[in-house]
Amino acid sequence: MNNHKKTAVIIAAAGSGTRMGGGILKQYIDIGGVPLAIRASRAFLQHEDIDCLVYVAEEGAGVSRGVFGFSGKDVRICTGGPRRQDSVQSGLRCLDDDVELVLVHDGARPFVDSGVIRRVLDGLTLADAVIPCVQPISTIRTKGKTLDRSALYEVQTPQGFRKPVLEQGFAQAQEQSLTVTDEASLMELLGVEVHIVEGSRANIKVTTREDLPMKMRSGIGFDAHRLVAGRELWLGCVRIPFEKGLQGHSDADVLAHAVADALLGAAALGDIGFHFPDNDERFLGLSGAELLTRTASILRDAGFTISSVDATLSCEQPKISPYRQEMCARMACALGIAEADVSVKATTQEGMGFVGAGEGLSAMAVAVVCEPDR
Repeated sequence: MNNHKKTAVIIAAAGSGTRMGGGILKQYIDIGGVPLAIRASRAFLQHEDIDCLVYVAEEGAGVSRGVFGFSGKDVRICTGGPRRQDSVQSGLRCLDDDVELVLVHDGARPFVDSGVIRRVLDGLTLADAVIPCVQPISTIRTKGKTLDRSALYEVQTPQGFRKPVLEQGFAQAQEQSLTVTDEASLMELLGVEVHIVEGSRANIKVTTREDLPMKMRSGIGFDAHRLVAGRELWLGCVRIPFEKGLQGHSDADVLAHAVADALLGAAALGDIGFHFPDNDERFLGLSGAELLTRTASILRDAGFTISSVDATLSCEQPKISPYRQEMCARMACALGIAEADVSVKATTQEGMGFVGAGEGLSAMAVAVVCEPDR
């Protein structure tokens, strides 16, 4: 416990987020309907030992206290500077003189939990400076050699300090005209030992779009074409030897068409009739492989990632089992995903309907796509 010492947290949320891209500052990206940095702040406002929160925003942010929700805590908002240390110093200047303990947290770490906060506060009963860390899972090396992971740590936030020590660290950095990447680095300037406590692997820092939690979306696609003489039969981007082919403006590959429709539906981006109309001469004879490649490009441009595809062909003849694996491989190649993420199956209609009568073929597909949970 921290013996009821008055404790404040500074949320550093004034960064430019240049590595994120996308035209929006990352602190304002929604996660479950809540801006990323606000979500980070609420974890501290809900903690019983936090008395005051200072939210450091970029100039002109227009952040109001109302966005933090009702907590009964002292919430203050100030403007940051060009560097992280400038922003944290701005937050320090907003604190009352009777604040004894200060936590500093990245607004880009929205998944901090009460356990990490508690361990940092408990650490401050033993040391002047505390940081939460996790040990790396992956092998790490320099250009010349592999490093011993057991001696390495990934540093997280919140980092905790006794307020006077943190102020001394900033004064030392300013005196030496130094730029530091985090507050623990200031302690090294002072020769203050930094106490390490257990962090959390869920407490990630959102730096690029790939760090954002992903939302899974699914879609269903269906297509059917008539079998006619004088046409090649293309199924799943593979030419199948048969006396008839499927009639259509394109190559009429029902499997590829069903998959494309499922993908577009999962992303709520229309259907193949919208993107590849059958009255447009540009798409005359369009192959299933090209249609899938263009569909995948439409999804990528909209920020989606294709996760998996499962397609079922309804036909009496021909038998496709000799070609099934090649269909998976070719459709995966066209979509830019792994072959293991594409499934193709076949079934008959037991002699029923137009498929059972050998008049045509149909296909149904289910696709799963991912998008950042904004």
